Amino acid sequence: MKKYFFLLAMLCSVALIQAQTVSVTVEEGGLRAALVEKAGETDGILNAISDLTIAGTLNITDFYALREIRTALTRIDLSKVTAISGREIPWPGFNQFSDLATVLLPETPGVVTTIGEAAFSFLPKLKTIEIPEGVTTIGGSVFRDSGIESLVLPNTVTSLGREVFAGCTALKSIILSENLTAIPDNAFNGCSELASLSIPEGVKTIGGTAFQNARKLKTVELPSTLEELYNQTFRNATALETVTIYADVPPKYDALWPLFRNIDLSKATLYVPASENGTVLEAYKSAEGWNAFWTEEFTNIKEFKYEQSILEGFEDIAVKFGDVLVFPTQTDQELPVTYTIEEGKEAVATLAGNKLTVTGAGEVQITATQAGNLFYSEFEKTITVTATATDYSWLLAPAIDYEGDIARVVGPGGTTAIFTKFYVGGTEVPLTGGAADISGATGTIELKATTADGKQVIRLVIKR
Repeated sequence: MKKYFFLLAMLCSVALIQAQTVSVTVEEGGLRAALVEKAGETDGILNAISDLTIAGTLNITDFYALREIRTALTRIDLSKVTAISGREIPWPGFNQFSDLATVLLPETPGVVTTIGEAAFSFLPKLKTIEIPEGVTTIGGSVFRDSGIESLVLPNTVTSLGREVFAGCTALKSIILSENLTAIPDNAFNGCSELASLSIPEGVKTIGGTAFQNARKLKTVELPSTLEELYNQTFRNATALETVTIYADVPPKYDALWPLFRNIDLSKATLYVPASENGTVLEAYKSAEGWNAFWTEEFTNIKEFKYEQSILEGFEDIAVKFGDVLVFPTQTDQELPVTYTIEEGKEAVATLAGNKLTVTGAGEVQITATQAGNLFYSEFEKTITVTATATDYSWLLAPAIDYEGDIARVVGPGGTTAIFTKFYVGGTEVPLTGGAADISGATGTIELKATTADGKQVIRLVIKR
């Protein structure tokens, strides 16, 4: 009997802590009580919750309450949270939930301005997350060893903590905020799937081993504002092929170990801004760290130039109804071109790719865009296409008509007066007031009118 009672008690306990979907609206400090009311607790610990939606206002006590949830949480939705005390996701955030795959942060800008240290670290199932506008600070190790694959940082972000993306072995794509001034130590250390990265203008420093062990990193763009890099920034980034830097003055590097340690730079190229007499290139050839691209064995520092690519034949043009224009898909430098059409002009023309079809009369603007590359600057050019209606005036030209025994030269205005001679079956007959007598003609007959000199002729073949 005792065995059955014990088994029943265990089954009841398991039932109580099965994963649940829970939604609560709370005020600061009230989260734990709300979760107990909805999900219950076992032995003083909140029962397992797999999907949690929270609305209302939160403080740090509420984040501590989350720590009492059993580790089954896979989704948490904070999008309707309207205020957080301190406007911060505090340490250690959500990193206890190893199955967490979806996190929705407050959608109202400014509710969160700081994401605290390690908030999303060690979450292997978290593939992406939307960082809301208004976040200014992302703390140290926030995404360390997480499963993040892609990320866009809003331009409100001004500060990143050290090791912020370290160990993100699935990270393939990231767009950084345009308002950063520094890339911290070990920021992308171990990001083994990251193949390319553009550091935005405004960044002045890049920390030590920032790209260490980013073993698939092939291309890096460094801004004109960069002033200094620290210890072994690119250590073990062994796939590196292209480094493009826009700074005229080589950024300072003063460390014991090489800037590009353990990289075969004979297979890589450093692109620097072109300058008069090559003074910038010469500076990089002798600058500490950068001079590793210029040795007795190989000379892999090259200049890039910002020149305007050319799109021949893309000019204002006059067309007619029914015309089809095909614009070039590439510039003369073989750079791809895309086209857009002025909105609301479907009655004048339609655009499909690079093919413009004229549908009526009027004007429409077409814009060509080329994104540019290392050697050519981007450009955008707009032309005006002026379409006219089809000319049907030929339908009003002089002609021969007949009714009964009378043939006439007909046409608009005075266009008939120039025809002074008339022939029936090759025989000239009198033409009086533009009319001729054809009463004696039968069978298949050619009627012909000409000018006095015979240079302009109109004909009509009839059968009677």
